[in-house]
Amino acid sequence: MKPYIFVHCDQSDYSASLRADARTGLTGFPPWLPSRWCFDGHGRHLFDFLAEAPGAHVWDAEAIALSEYAAAIAAATAARQLVYLGPLSRWRLDSLADKMFGSGRLDGVAVCDCPNGDNADLESPIPASVPRVERHHLVSDLPGAVPPLPGTRRLIVCPTVTFATVDSRDRHRLLTGLRKRCAIGDTLLVGAPLPRVPAGQRGFYADAERFNKNVLNVVNHTLDSDVSEEAFDHAVGYHERHDRLELRLRARTDVRVELRTLGFHIDLAGGQPLRTFILCGLSPERVAAELREAGFSVRKRWGASDDMVGLYLADAV
Repeated sequence: MKPYIFVHCDQSDYSASLRADARTGLTGFPPWLPSRWCFDGHGRHLFDFLAEAPGAHVWDAEAIALSEYAAAIAAATAARQLVYLGPLSRWRLDSLADKMFGSGRLDGVAVCDCPNGDNADLESPIPASVPRVERHHLVSDLPGAVPPLPGTRRLIVCPTVTFATVDSRDRHRLLTGLRKRCAIGDTLLVGAPLPRVPAGQRGFYADAERFNKNVLNVVNHTLDSDVSEEAFDHAVGYHERHDRLELRLRARTDVRVELRTLGFHIDLAGGQPLRTFILCGLSPERVAAELREAGFSVRKRWGASDDMVGLYLADAV
């Protein structure tokens, strides 16, 4: 069965949203770009390659926890519609879809992603043991614009790659947008690294140079720039106060970055960093508070066996 595709944000809309990101972030000090700039089509393939490498602890821990607790999650929600937010990559939904169908309740699966997503991704969450169910692909501008969600009694999956790679302001935008689309009876499953976990990931991300520098290709394409990868070194840092890992591009020498689409340029001094990606550590108390503020109440928490990632099941209230 082919998926129903609903386009709430086309490529031109998304490019305009990226330009707004750049106007805000690149004029900051130090300059920064949201993590979503890393996830164009090529960046997604680089991320998948990176996440499949030995030592990809956070992504492995999350996938294992989802598989381990799939039956308990399905039983706790009694959901009829499975909705996934963001790039599928490391979160394969086979086990969860299988358990939901086995309970006799799964009516449909939906993937909500930006225009960079691949429609073929919608095939992957459906295991062979699950017959034809209704499928939807929702093209949207996450985290800022959550589209209408299909079905009733929904289980909405918001994994680490969507929830913990944005700052608290964007998490709040995402959660409040979700709550506006939810009804009583809907549940939200959030994945997030536990505190201090990002600090231990620095060695793994030392090999993420290709993934990090791909951001410059997105800058060149989106902002009509011509910045060279050779002008920057790949760097990995940790922000103690915010408990987050940061990927940065560090200017090798003084460099001017022309942003013709925006009508201005930025000058980076030699050694100055441009932040491109974050991975936040979040305590269970912090996750519960952010969910509560947006209108969700945590009912159950599961932890990965290595105590790296938490899964939080929350009800719309």
